[in-house]
Amino acid sequence: WRYVDILNNCTVSTVMLCFVSPNGYQALLFLVLFVLMVYAMDWYVITEVSGSTPADSGPLAHLFGVLMVVPLGVLAAAGCYWGFRAGYVMSFAVAVRILACHTAAYLALLAAARWLGDRAGRGPARASVP
Repeated sequence: WRYVDILNNCTVSTVMLCFVSPNGYQALLFLVLFVLMVYAMDWYVITEVSGSTPADSGPLAHLFGVLMVVPLGVLAAAGCYWGFRAGYVMSFAVAVRILACHTAAYLALLAAARWLGDRAGRGPARASVP
């Protein structure tokens, strides 16, 4: 569920780029503090409490990579929104094309990286959590 926390925080943080507010930095600050707190708790549990456990992380890591298209897409949408407001993006159709190209390029690069990893013969990732 840590992957979900990271995806959620990234998405909320990038959505905040669409809103101008004198207090917007506070929301981003609390999200960063939350990530640091979760990191500290995980570090303590992994290094002090738990034992060594093998974990298959290949499919989960791949799904996380695919789902990262959501916050990155929101980031591209925020750029298109501010580009439209500034007059650099002339129409909504252009903004949709930019977002679609961004999504396609990200997923193509992700597929290429996975293909290269499989071709190198590394197989699915296995980790041993101390």
